[in-house]
This record gives sequence, C-alpha cells and structure tokens, in this order.
Amino acid sequence: MRYLTKSRFKLAVECPRKLHYSGKKDYRNTKQEDSFLQSLADGGFQVGELAKRLYPGGIEITAKGNAEALAATAELLQRENVTLFEPAIAHGNLLIRADVLIKTGSSLKIVEVKSKSFDSSDPQIEGKGGLLKAEFKPYIEDIAFQAYVVRSAFPDSRVTAFPLLPDKSRLASVEQMNQLFKIDRSGDRVRIVCDPKADRLTTEESLLCEFNVDPYIALVHEHGLNTPSGVLGLAEASRQWAEAYANDEPLPASIGAQCAKCEFKAPLGDALKSGHAECWKEANGWSDADLTEPTILDLWNFRGKQKLMDQGVRRLAEVTQEDIKLAPGSNGLSNSERQWLQVDGLPIEHKSE
Repeated sequence: MRYLTKSRFKLAVECPRKLHYSGKKDYRNTKQEDSFLQSLADGGFQVGELAKRLYPGGIEITAKGNAEALAATAELLQRENVTLFEPAIAHGNLLIRADVLIKTGSSLKIVEVKSKSFDSSDPQIEGKGGLLKAEFKPYIEDIAFQAYVVRSAFPDSRVTAFPLLPDKSRLASVEQMNQLFKIDRSGDRVRIVCDPKADRLTTEESLLCEFNVDPYIALVHEHGLNTPSGVLGLAEASRQWAEAYANDEPLPASIGAQCAKCEFKAPLGDALKSGHAECWKEANGWSDADLTEPTILDLWNFRGKQKLMDQGVRRLAEVTQEDIKLAPGSNGLSNSERQWLQVDGLPIEHKSE
C-alpha cells in the first residue's frame, strides 16, 4: 500500500503536486543531492539518539517494512504501559512512524524529536491573529498530522503531543555533547555510534525539553493548512492527498512564487525528468520551447513575484518598470535598476518609453 507518511504530508503542504514526483527515480530531486541538508539531517539523527536516552525502558520497533512494523507496534500496544521508539500507526492510507509513543493506560503521548531549538521561557510560537509563526509552522503542522492519525486510529484514547526540542534557556553543562554521538556512514544506512557516557546524561544535561503543543495543534485545525492549492482543513487535505498518492494520480499544478525553490527542477536536456517543467507546461499550456525563455521566477531579489503571477505575469519580458517600481540609486545602481537591466538587457538611458 502507498501510504501518506509524515514526510509526504510535509511535502504536500509545500506543494500537493510534489507527491506525484516524490520517490520516483526518473525525476530530478536536488534535495537528495544537497550536502547542507544532509548535515542538518545528521544533526537530527544525533538529537534523536540522545532522546532515546531520556526514556529508559523504551522498545524500538526495528522493522523497516510497513506491515511488519504495524504488527509489532500493535502487539506491544496491548500492554497497559509501554514506551515505543519508531512505532508505526496507520489509519486508512495514512501512516506515521512516531519518534516516541508513550502509552499509559488509555492515554497516548506522542513525542516528536526535533533539532530545532526554542526558548521554553518565551516560546513565541503564536503570532498575530492566532496564526503560527513561520519558523515553527512546519513543525507544528507535522505533529498535528501525527496526532490526527493517532486519534483516528485510537478514537477512545486521550492523545497528547509534545515536541522534544533543544532549549536555548538552559546552560550546557556537558562540553561538545554532539561528539558523544558519532555519525557512521560505512554501511547502507546512517548509524549512530554512542559513547558510553551518553547513557548517563540526565534530562537537564541533555538540554532537551518536552513542550506541549496541543493548543497550537488546535490552531492548525482552526485555520487550516495554507498550501499553493488554497487553504485546506487538515483532515480533508490528508484524505485528498492520501487518495491521490495511493492511486499515483497527479494533483493539479498550482504554480506560484514557491516554484523558484522546487527541488524537482531539471535543466533542459537533462537525463532525468523535470517535475517543475511538467507543472509549468500544464498550468500555462506551454510546450518545451516555451520553457527556454526566462520567467518571472528568474527576476533577481524581487519579493513581488507572487503578486505579479496572480495578475497573470509569467515571462520575465512581461515585467514593466511600474512592476518593479524603477528608481535610481543614490550610490550606484539601485536594486530596481539591476532588476530592469535583467528584464531589459540594455542601460536605462538607451531605452525609449
């Protein structure tokens, strides 16, 4: 079965069409080739291994196959009280592998381990109008999806959600803690080699802090998910995306300024397919030849791309001086003059109105 997992859910929030390209080897995916993103992932692996030391007696679900992991999880959840690492929970076509799941009687506590730091004395997660701040929004939506799956799978249980995050308000008492968790890439998969000292770390020494986010999850359900396809309720979005992914059906291409950062973009003539090109051809009725011309996405250091796209602007040549608010610089070329040179290709004074 093709499940909508938490990583695919996050991808769909960025752009639902990405689900159609995800995991397909014939499509270019620049995120799989990004060494910086790999370094961030390494940090996540280290924090995850540290977190396991904070829940003694926890049992890790080591099965990699979905069916085996689901069966192992279901069997262990028959116990009255149990702590599980990487348990598999499914509801229909939705599947999560939670970092930590703690069962106490009829209560289930989800713990999502993140390397993103926060200040427990002043979290600043909620912004104006009850909306989540941009820097925390993906993390809260991630755990909101997990909580939704667990609540759907266990409707009679009380489900709570807690990210486990590095707390900036705490002072480190252990120097170079990351050196206690070495990254080993010698095999087919990443392995963490732990120093024996790591087993003696206390919660305070770890600098990690549990933080209840149930009120913020309620905000996700209240305001919905803001996607390129529009605002969708979490439950409805999960249903739509899971159905499309299960059937390998591409969702409509909703192009916008976000396309500039699309990881499924390949240069013309590349051996691999370009999801970005497929979206732009579908949305604009373009051919391959149309893709050779610069688009609004190529405009340097311009924050009004989405506004112009909403007005129907697609090609760089369609941008006007009024669009970029062309104005001279006091010392050298202004930002708008540089942009106009990119659009126009000739010095300003050589152009007629």
